[in-house]
Amino acid sequence: MIKTLDDLIGCEEYSSYSSETVYSIQDHCINGSHYETDVDTMVEHNEDGMFGVTHGDVIQNWRDFINGLNLSDKVLTTINQEINDCEEYHIKNNTYDEII
Repeated sequence: MIKTLDDLIGCEEYSSYSSETVYSIQDHCINGSHYETDVDTMVEHNEDGMFGVTHGDVIQNWRDFINGLNLSDKVLTTINQEINDCEEYHIKNNTYDEII
């Protein structure tokens, strides 16, 4: 049962969803406007398995995923706060757009 961001990240449904959306982000980087600037970085980080995905991409992915879930208001509030805290951390530390 999903009650926290850690629960969400660890659930099988999110793992499957995340795999699909990472490929979509990769396609955008290759076929979209980011190609010129991101292709070298993507190749550089290929060994890490994320192919140019940023912290911001992952954070948005969490938000998109929870929008499709039937969670109580209390759980949604908890998870959204955890996501907001994570986002704030990355913005303050200038790592939001950093490739992971």
